[in-house]
Amino acid sequence: MNIELHKNEQKQTFTQFFVSAKFMRKALELRKDMNLNNLSIEDLDTAVNFVVEVFDNQFTSEEVYEGISYEEIIDTVFENVFMVILQGRKQPSADGKEPGKKSP
Repeated sequence: MNIELHKNEQKQTFTQFFVSAKFMRKALELRKDMNLNNLSIEDLDTAVNFVVEVFDNQFTSEEVYEGISYEEIIDTVFENVFMVILQGRKQPSADGKEPGKKSP
């Protein structure tokens, strides 16, 4: 799983190769308390802090807010991290192939 943040006018990509099942459990807990159709500031802060934790604190919540445009924050935090974990989707490996799949 990757997340791209802009820092010092450069894109920086952070990668998390292993996401433990504890994060799926935590995402389920967080989701039941969130209204995804009408996000509050607290909901967004909680989701951003969750992303920081998933990525082993490789960056801060402040770096997320400063490094992602307002147009991309919802997709990045919820669609690319939060919902991927909730849906249990496999992420491509560093070489772009789905884990566990052999090349034809």
